[in-house]
Amino acid sequence: MQSAITAMMKYRDDRGKLMGVTPDLLVVPPDMQWVAMELLESSYWPEEGSTTSRAASNVLKGKLDLLVSPYLTDVNDWFVLSTKGVVKPIILQSRTPVEFAALEADSESGFMRDEFVYGVRARYNTGYGLWQMAYGSQVS
Repeated sequence: MQSAITAMMKYRDDRGKLMGVTPDLLVVPPDMQWVAMELLESSYWPEEGSTTSRAASNVLKGKLDLLVSPYLTDVNDWFVLSTKGVVKPIILQSRTPVEFAALEADSESGFMRDEFVYGVRARYNTGYGLWQMAYGSQVS
């Protein structure tokens, strides 16, 4: 994960200038939720290969927010995003705002049969913003 954060911070634009991307969100599938919470919230973790009780400081503590998405289907893939800047990694375009309609007690079906009909309509689209605002790790 540290290499993903470093790679994002080194992204350059088409003129070769640093973009100043700072990742702030880790997105994982439900299967990785507990590992991700340990990684992002623990003060210490055991040193790799160490059999003693020595623990290293967790340099990732407090660096990233966590989002667990049930829509991620591969149990090993994770993503780091930069979401708090002006430019977003994913853009939501609202075409038609949410319209709510109801046939309530004043309608014939409400008065005669106690049936109340509700409906909601909206149109929107989503798409990628700058690819540099996201880093994905696809583990096979």
